[in-house]
Amino acid sequence: MRLTEEILDRVLKNARLEITASEKQALLKDLENILEAFAVIDQAKVEHLEPAYHPLDVKSRIDENVRTDDEPEIFEHVEILRRRLKLNSEGYVWGPKTRK
Repeated sequence: MRLTEEILDRVLKNARLEITASEKQALLKDLENILEAFAVIDQAKVEHLEPAYHPLDVKSRIDENVRTDDEPEIFEHVEILRRRLKLNSEGYVWGPKTRK
């Protein structure tokens, strides 16, 4: 697949990025180099190999770090929170604005 300037423009628009023409040319060259490197990797003969889903045995590492003697506690002060917090009509907490 050839990376064209039109494709890059769509990617930049989706990412909401604005760059100069010289930055665009440099980025286009860098991305083409990356795609060429992956094209070489794609040529590797791996049909005879088993997939390596994860290089580490994650399950046993997780099991070592999970406490089984820990019982969940029930929070009993819900009404106090409801009185002190600003709730919307659906009962959710109003937080600070995150968008302009």
